[in-house]
Amino acid sequence: MEKIFNINTIDELAACLGVSKGKLEDITINIKGRYKSRVIFKKKKKRRIDEPDIELKKIQKLINKRILQKINLPDTIQGSKKKGSIKKNAELHIAQKIVGNLDIKDFFPSVKSERVKSVFI
Repeated sequence: MEKIFNINTIDELAACLGVSKGKLEDITINIKGRYKSRVIFKKKKKRRIDEPDIELKKIQKLINKRILQKINLPDTIQGSKKKGSIKKNAELHIAQKIVGNLDIKDFFPSVKSERVKSVFI
């Protein structure tokens, strides 16, 4: 995979996002405290949502806009694309013999910060 960013330190990440290093450090000090859990009902089933606070959400949006949206993904990936859609994703699977669908229980809470860092590096 082609490396399109040179982000190896918190200083480089802060510069890329246009925020101070101190702000990023402040947000990461108590990351678990920056989420508020709530329960929603989807198709009569309970689903727990861990919603980030306003400051963390701003940083997440900056990461998406300034880093993730600039990565060219293959056509087979639709969910992460700005103009991707459920319809486009379904069209890719027409006439396929097998189509799989996965939903990993508690996926996001199980992802550790070291794993996220390694993906970006």
